[in-house]
Amino acid sequence: MKEKVKRAGILTFVFLIAVIVFSFLTNQGNADMTADMGGATLPRIQIVSGEYEINPLAGYVSEMNVGKMRSTITPVDFQSGIALRIEEGVLPIKALTYEVCSSDGKEILYKEKRKEIGEEPSLTFPGLELADREAILKLTLHTEKQDIYYYTRICTKEGTDSDACLAFAERFHNMTFGKENTESIAAYLENGTEDDETENLQKVTIHSDAEHLTWGELRPQIKGEVSRSIKEISGNYMTIVYDYEVECAGEQDETEVYQIREYLKVRYAEGTEYLLDYERTMEQELDASGNVLDNNGILLGIAKEELPYMANEAGTIVSFVQAGELWNYNQSQDALSLVFSFADSEGYDIRNLYKEHEIQIVSVNEQGDTTFKVIGYMNRGEHEGEVGTAIYFFDIEKNFVEEKAFIPDHISSEILLKEQEQLVYYNEQQEVLYAMKEGTLYKVDLEKGKKEALVENLEKEQYVSSKDGRLLAYQTVSSLENAEEVKVLDFVTGKERTVTCSSGEFIRPLGFISEDFVYGIGRKEDAGAFVTGEHVCPMYKLEIRDTDNEVVKIYQADQVYVTGVTVEEKMLILDRVVKNESVYTAVAKDYITSNEEVEKSNISVETYTSDEKERQVRIKYESGISDKKPKLLKPKQVLFENPVLIPFEEEGEAEVFYTYGKGKLLGIYASAADAIRQANENQGLVVSESQKYVWERGNRSLVYDIAGVDFSPYQEGNTLAAALNRLFAYEGKTVDAAGEMAAGKKPIEILQEQFPGNVLDLHGCSPEELCYILGKGTPIIAMTDLNNAVLLIGYNDSMITYVKPDTGEKVSVPYEELEALTVASGNTYLGYLK
Repeated sequence: MKEKVKRAGILTFVFLIAVIVFSFLTNQGNADMTADMGGATLPRIQIVSGEYEINPLAGYVSEMNVGKMRSTITPVDFQSGIALRIEEGVLPIKALTYEVCSSDGKEILYKEKRKEIGEEPSLTFPGLELADREAILKLTLHTEKQDIYYYTRICTKEGTDSDACLAFAERFHNMTFGKENTESIAAYLENGTEDDETENLQKVTIHSDAEHLTWGELRPQIKGEVSRSIKEISGNYMTIVYDYEVECAGEQDETEVYQIREYLKVRYAEGTEYLLDYERTMEQELDASGNVLDNNGILLGIAKEELPYMANEAGTIVSFVQAGELWNYNQSQDALSLVFSFADSEGYDIRNLYKEHEIQIVSVNEQGDTTFKVIGYMNRGEHEGEVGTAIYFFDIEKNFVEEKAFIPDHISSEILLKEQEQLVYYNEQQEVLYAMKEGTLYKVDLEKGKKEALVENLEKEQYVSSKDGRLLAYQTVSSLENAEEVKVLDFVTGKERTVTCSSGEFIRPLGFISEDFVYGIGRKEDAGAFVTGEHVCPMYKLEIRDTDNEVVKIYQADQVYVTGVTVEEKMLILDRVVKNESVYTAVAKDYITSNEEVEKSNISVETYTSDEKERQVRIKYESGISDKKPKLLKPKQVLFENPVLIPFEEEGEAEVFYTYGKGKLLGIYASAADAIRQANENQGLVVSESQKYVWERGNRSLVYDIAGVDFSPYQEGNTLAAALNRLFAYEGKTVDAAGEMAAGKKPIEILQEQFPGNVLDLHGCSPEELCYILGKGTPIIAMTDLNNAVLLIGYNDSMITYVKPDTGEKVSVPYEELEALTVASGNTYLGYLK
């Protein structure tokens, strides 16, 4: 008996020694392997508005670009001020500084510092008047360790119906939780105006039925706090977003948790409440302790059909993003890993649910190792309170996540996520990071901590990248219209291929469809201008090359040229023009669809339905899954071995336009017209780089005529010059437009000299879309051909009014007649911002 005990003791001792040695070897060179992300530490601030808490503000640990922090807006009664509710963080607060800046951040309108603040300070602004302008309220909490910054837009409450709008939004939100309110809710909906969503609780809209707005067969209960964020206020309407979680009983009576985003655009006028737009999305949080597998695959429940996922080539391991968390399932090991999440499993913390970030999967290798990016605001961890791009590597064998690099930024997370020019790709085998910033392609050796510029001084149109960032194509010369070759880089293989064109031509990269490269070829002799005078050198031919550098498709139309391409999944949308001498006018777009066969994989995403939860999503394993109870692994959320910090110079301001709708940033556009069209489709608005309002859906008078326009005859060489002179006279400017044009200046150049940074190319806008700009008291030049134009000065519900520039005659025509009048110019209109 004693011998047996002795042997057992020896075996135990040997086992412990083996564990210690293995642990030492595994951790060698990884001193911080056991580091965890840690909880959120920064205080959260909310605005108290009557009985509601609105606009939860997350803290930033460095000062941000004020002009790029357009998230929430707070109505302020400047007689009484506003009240704050500060939720205490880890460090005690010593003082508070609050300042009001102009919306572009270039001017400080008011500033005050307080040392005695408490948990609910009230801010006053003696002598400050905003009238109808917006400003930025910047709050700074001073602690012993650091300053913490918070931002919200503010506007004057006077003249708005913000209280009534907020009360209606709150009541409608609450009504959706009661089946007895179905009939009342139905009165606000617009069923049948679009394709009604049926058997779908994941996304309900103003076009859904009341049964789905009241959650179908689900019986949700709100879990925790409800965050209310006011996104827009203008006169008698408001846009507000509710973020919260709900709990529901699942189909097996288990408790399921869903993340909810609820957007409302409401209006209050003369005692009547209107629901202008509505959208609610729900996404089920994956509970790995429950039934997450069946014979067919991974059960995600009510989730987005466009699920971000990536699998290894063998089709055994998949990484996917669900409800803001990155998961990995290894079929061979029967293991499910929660790779990355800002949610804290140790307890509920509303700060961890702040959704201003996005997880993007970069690659999954054959072993299942996953490279991914987290872009936006960092809720907690080493970079808590920062905005940027973090690059991570999940080692599936060692079961840890390592941060490879962090690229900080000082703009809002939603702008960072939409900026197309930012390319970041990590090659885990070579330990190399590629990043495009300010037209320079950097190669960063993370092992050595060295950064070098591979390509410099590229304009935005001179390079394109594939959707996953793996491929980059760029011109090798500094001029868009002189490049006779394009290089295509593969950041995984390190291979480079070259595509060329003939002498006298230029080649321009346009995009990628999957891994196929799309480019255009133009002739330098075809250079010309639009009717506005804007220079253009179109392409007469488009080609698509595969990864073997073989041409697989050619697009070429007789007497029709291409000026640009939009890539959408498996389709190309071509912007086309025709030529009349050296002048180009737009014609209808054309479309190219890809016939590329999708490679069959063991792993795919499919939908299925059930009576209670209706449409659901599953990651399907074609080979099936035998074991339904996977091992749950939770790698250390972050491993800080030697993460590389990669700061870049601040980008200069470009003339771009931001489209907001559905309570979020929808896109960033170089063209005002493109931004306006997107806003019109989404009940949205457009602002310029300097945060001036360009266009706003629904916020205009039904009838408007611009007063103060001169109707006397203008005897000029052409009516375009006369229209320009009449516009300048209205603005109190004396300009000889005819003389400027005779000297070779184009109409758009003349306007840009008088309104620098504020000229709007409205080419292709509909008459209805032009009305908002007219309603702001700014005339619009409507070009009828290369040398002639009329000046738009007013509208009503069906007619638009213009002045004949030469005679001064005032004419009103139906909207469709204006479009016919300007068709020879490609429906070209020129406006400006004051």
